[in-house]
Amino acid sequence: MHQEAIRDAARFAYEGIKRVCIEVGPGVPCSPQELARARVIREEMEKTLGKDAVTVEAFTCAPQGFLGWFRGGVALMVISLLLHVLARQQTGAAALGLSLAAFAAAAFILVLAVMQFVFCREFLDPLLPKEASVNVVGTIPPRDHQEARRILIFSGHHDSAYSFTWARHLKLGYYVAVGVILWGVVAIALKTGIYLGGVGLDLPGWVRYGSIGPGALLMPIVPAGILAFFFLGSGKDGGQVPGAADNLSGSLLAVAVGRLLKAHPELLPDDTEVRLISFGCEEAGMRGARRYVERHLEELKRTDARVFNIETVMDTTVNIMRSDCNGLCRNSPEMVRSLVHAAEEAGVRYRVRPWPFGGAGSDAFPFSAAGIQAACVLPVRYPQQVIRFYHQPADNYDILTLEPFETVLKLALAWVGTRQAPPPCTETP
Repeated sequence: MHQEAIRDAARFAYEGIKRVCIEVGPGVPCSPQELARARVIREEMEKTLGKDAVTVEAFTCAPQGFLGWFRGGVALMVISLLLHVLARQQTGAAALGLSLAAFAAAAFILVLAVMQFVFCREFLDPLLPKEASVNVVGTIPPRDHQEARRILIFSGHHDSAYSFTWARHLKLGYYVAVGVILWGVVAIALKTGIYLGGVGLDLPGWVRYGSIGPGALLMPIVPAGILAFFFLGSGKDGGQVPGAADNLSGSLLAVAVGRLLKAHPELLPDDTEVRLISFGCEEAGMRGARRYVERHLEELKRTDARVFNIETVMDTTVNIMRSDCNGLCRNSPEMVRSLVHAAEEAGVRYRVRPWPFGGAGSDAFPFSAAGIQAACVLPVRYPQQVIRFYHQPADNYDILTLEPFETVLKLALAWVGTRQAPPPCTETP
């Protein structure tokens, strides 16, 4: 394909991002602004595919489930400390009961952190209020009215992140702040657990070691509580982060891929349908992608679906992620190999990397976890570029350039071109 067509598609994506940032602004999960961002994405899809080819799938989730419990966790930390102090003033059953309650409160914070953030599960969500969001889905059907025997999905997400206070003000010090928070959460659970064991087993040494004194309070427990309490910025009026790179770039580039394929249908393999999806609530723990997979799982497996998820496009070297969800979920090796082959065919610089621990995940994760072939491409240098804009008001359209967009479009078209023939039809017994 001519380079100018790719550049035009990159400009289309850039102008779409600029439009969202100017007309709507930030839109944290389930906010009215997030729905307005989805509306603009839908309109941009309709320009490319036509109104009949675009649908909006509504869903509900608990947007506070992923990170919104931080202040509740700080409250549990304070409760645990108070119960621990009371336990030290008691003896017998009273001391045992209070120390058990102190440990339970502290341990629950650790369980929340592991289940909600490390494993990206909806552990706390059933107890939290549900709100509405949407996924926007555009479809390019197979050529010549063929039956779709394979689905290629290009995706991004249109919601923006909550501002991370310490990323905004401390830059690289953000990673230190996160480390102190984790240290504090582990320390209070460990200390109260050892104290409980000492009281229950009548082990004075354990009681002494498990007692929380001024040293443990000064570092890390009190600093961890302060850092966690002020970790997130306000979500009022959609928040403070325009989310141009993270991740309007993914959503609008998915639409731009569709624009190129719609103009050049000869690039599509036979019997292949293309879906362009802009997910909601990625910043709430990939909830939009999770709901899409739950709703379409049987169809996705039947049609041998493949997912090319695009995230945070800022660099001309593409990170092809071989894992997701803090590195704990393996992406399809076949999918990763196909992306590597496409990058080599297109002359695109790339690295194959694991998803970094502490980076949560991408919208590829729910697909990979369900056994669908998926992988995320993450064209950003971290931490070098990330500290400039990640979850900060600086993530606006003016930090973007066209060259990384063109790189992703080249990779996407090469990947479509290297698809193997769809699998043969098999009759269900």
